[in-house]
Amino acid sequence: MTKRGGFSLIESLLALAITAGLLILTTGTGRQLTQPFRHDRLAWYQVIQVLERPGQFQLDKVVGDTLVLTTLTDHHESVRVAVDSKLVLRVTNDRDQGYYPLLNRVVAVHWHPLRTKGLVYMQLKQEELPWEETILDLRGPTDSLRSGQ
Repeated sequence: MTKRGGFSLIESLLALAITAGLLILTTGTGRQLTQPFRHDRLAWYQVIQVLERPGQFQLDKVVGDTLVLTTLTDHHESVRVAVDSKLVLRVTNDRDQGYYPLLNRVVAVHWHPLRTKGLVYMQLKQEELPWEETILDLRGPTDSLRSGQ
């Protein structure tokens, strides 16, 4: 018998398969492979419905990519609507506490106040989806809501 030097073809393939398996275990697979993103069209409209709820919020100001609102409850607290580090559009208090998620997988959101007080142009981008655009009415209650009609 002669001494071999190196690996045989089968040993090389086995080592390659083990290395690939360890690499997948340590780095994980992409989120798109394990949990494909399904676009829920209703979720976009629910975000608008929550923000435009009559008698709930009134526009305070826009600071960068953060929308600052005032609640129209007894306490008139200030709340913020922004995207967090986990790509969730959420509502928090002014100290960034609390967690009310509005929409997942939000890559970017831009707020632009319009000339009419209380109207905001909103642009929102979710992963792998086109930009969504709308005008939010955050003027607070109207006269008919105040009178109870």
